[in-house]
Amino acid sequence: MSETSTVSHNGHDFTFPASPDDWPFEAVEAMEQGKALTFVRVMLGDQARDYLRTNPTAGDGGELMRKILDTTGAQSAGESGASTD
Repeated sequence: MSETSTVSHNGHDFTFPASPDDWPFEAVEAMEQGKALTFVRVMLGDQARDYLRTNPTAGDGGELMRKILDTTGAQSAGESGASTD
């Protein structure tokens, strides 16, 4: 079983795979396409129902995506590290 990470958001704790290598393909694709809400839904899996009960806004979904990315050290589409050229 892969390691997990947890973030607190709006008074709830959400757990997801710690390594981007273990993320569902659909989540990676959503991240690359800038689809924050799809990314969050896929990353949370069964926890997405609990998240939706918090009546999140689109901005809230983007904030949760950033928390997940920051926690795992991943970068969203449009962000990149320093060039090696």
